[in-house]
Amino acid sequence: MRAPRVLIIMPEDWPRALLRTRLRDRGYDAVAAPSLAAATVYPPVDPERGPFRLLIVEQEALWQDRDLLGHFIDQHPETRVLLIAQPTGSVPPGPWAAVVRRPVQSGEVPRAVEALIPQAGSGVVSGESGWGDRGA
Repeated sequence: MRAPRVLIIMPEDWPRALLRTRLRDRGYDAVAAPSLAAATVYPPVDPERGPFRLLIVEQEALWQDRDLLGHFIDQHPETRVLLIAQPTGSVPPGPWAAVVRRPVQSGEVPRAVEALIPQAGSGVVSGESGWGDRGA
């Protein structure tokens, strides 16, 4: 069985890399890009890896690529979308399957991913902090 593919769109390098690593640690096939424009290098369906099952997009990335979100959804019609929203203000309209507001709580994004696209044998690790990294 193939690992579910997840695409992370976050402008900041380190948070994007950390979330990608944590999702891979949990068995997801996670890839990442700083913007939706940069993510166009990923094919809608990879013959060896399958389609994207989830798009995680940080609200800040929408400011520069809002029009590309609709194009992405057209190219990836079965993909669910998780928005990481700003801490204040209204959530922008969109195809959100779930919304997590900054600042994120301990392991909140990985738990949201597991709720949206569960996989056999997955489980939330207790004692996590930040983007799902395991606390000491």
